[in-house]
Amino acid sequence: MVTWADDALWVGGAIAQRLDETVTDKVLAGGLRAVLHADDWRPGTRLPTAQAPAAVVVLRNMQPEPRNALAKGSAVSQQWVVVLVFATLAADPARGAHAAGAHLARTVAALDGWTPPGSHRPLVWVAGPGPTYGPTLSYFPLAFAHLVKTA
Repeated sequence: MVTWADDALWVGGAIAQRLDETVTDKVLAGGLRAVLHADDWRPGTRLPTAQAPAAVVVLRNMQPEPRNALAKGSAVSQQWVVVLVFATLAADPARGAHAAGAHLARTVAALDGWTPPGSHRPLVWVAGPGPTYGPTLSYFPLAFAHLVKTA
């Protein structure tokens, strides 16, 4: 079991693994083709259109929780964002929106209320950044909050 002391960002890898096991469909058409963790992503690089649809897991925010003098240990609040990336279908926007909507629903279902192995608290779906629509790729971020015990 990985702990905070081993890796403060271990939850991101657990999220990527959960998505790879539950949302990625490498056999049937229409499934995610790739799930990338922040460690797999180089700043400034773009996801090739051929890899879409894909998910990229990144840390958005991390802050200590207020300490309670009566409680043992301390905790950190983390917010993870799963960015779903889709090729923009200019010729058939309705089909593209349907594909994105199905993946958004599957991703929320896989992560909201799920407790990462070794954790005591589940992920909670929270408000996050809005989508970005580009000429070749569109990005749909979903944010999930998690409370991690640090000691």
